[in-house]
Amino acid sequence: MLAAVPASGLEPGGTFTDDNGSLHEPDIEAVAAAGITKGCNPPANTNFCPDDPVTRGQKAAFLVRALHLSETGPGFADTTRSVFATDISRLARAGITKGCDPPANANYCPDDSVTRGQMAAFLVRALHLSETGPGFTDTTDSVFATDISRLARAGITKSCNPPANTKYCPDDPVTREQMATFLRRGLGLEPIVPPPPVLPPPGNPDGNSPVPAEARAEDLSAPDHVIGTGSSDSCTWQHVVDAVALGGTIVFDCGSDPITITMGATARIFNDADPDVIIDGGGLVTLNGGEERRILYMNTCDPDLVWTTPHCNDQDHPRLTLQNLTFVDGDSSSETEYDGPTRRSESEPTPPAPALREGATAAPSTTTATG
Repeated sequence: MLAAVPASGLEPGGTFTDDNGSLHEPDIEAVAAAGITKGCNPPANTNFCPDDPVTRGQKAAFLVRALHLSETGPGFADTTRSVFATDISRLARAGITKGCDPPANANYCPDDSVTRGQMAAFLVRALHLSETGPGFTDTTDSVFATDISRLARAGITKSCNPPANTKYCPDDPVTREQMATFLRRGLGLEPIVPPPPVLPPPGNPDGNSPVPAEARAEDLSAPDHVIGTGSSDSCTWQHVVDAVALGGTIVFDCGSDPITITMGATARIFNDADPDVIIDGGGLVTLNGGEERRILYMNTCDPDLVWTTPHCNDQDHPRLTLQNLTFVDGDSSSETEYDGPTRRSESEPTPPAPALREGATAAPSTTTATG
């Protein structure tokens, strides 16, 4: 097993700046610590470009570093000018690649994206996998069906359609963050969860201009509802849903440490509950949609949330204020009124929503609110 640095050795936010909040970040950190990846923006190498497709040239570099390949062999006709020419030659020498134009196999196609089927073949040869397992419903006609079955048997792939996990999507391109997950599993590396990034303090403490009264934090001296009784265990998603449904001023009492509450259902603001809804997280609370649902929903024209006037699209309430609160991983892809993020293969995460800070007020809307 390759050695990897512990999470305690990483700066807050981890090695790269563009993968914070990604479900693949622990895998990216693991392969970075093992020296398999360096970054995508040399010489700074502060970014990983997690959503970019992996090219066949990049794939060669990943595998050569992972397997410590050093022997070169004959090259291909189209790789002489590639920055990955040596890596590709070493990959061919090890028998991990054959070429991209069978049966001649004179070319490698270094700039082409790696498909999930090709990736299975690369990893099966590189890791010498031979045991097959159950296949997927969409791989029976694929030339990579056996390789994919072996990859699944080794636990390196799960599927491309969670939670059903019945398909593999062999013709889809592989992203860099997905590749990190495949390599981490295949090499037996432990995932590394970096310390969370340091967030800026709520509000604008370094600002020099006075904050208008309308944008100042709302008064919390007499809250209508308190979520929690002083401990993290007392703050549940159900308590959030129940409190938001009642409206009014809502605060949290979940202890002195930051807490993330993963929502098991969407919190809905009812139009007839209270004209003013204020939700304050005290700078400690993050509401997480778990990449499965909308976090918060407000819609004056949704009959399920009660119409309060004949013209639902021009009323002045409810008025929503969110302050000192962070939202991450909301997913509205199942909604019909809002075209939200699409779930990707190998459980790719949705980028986290920006934190909503002090005094951020959402006006009534005929569409949906944040989340």
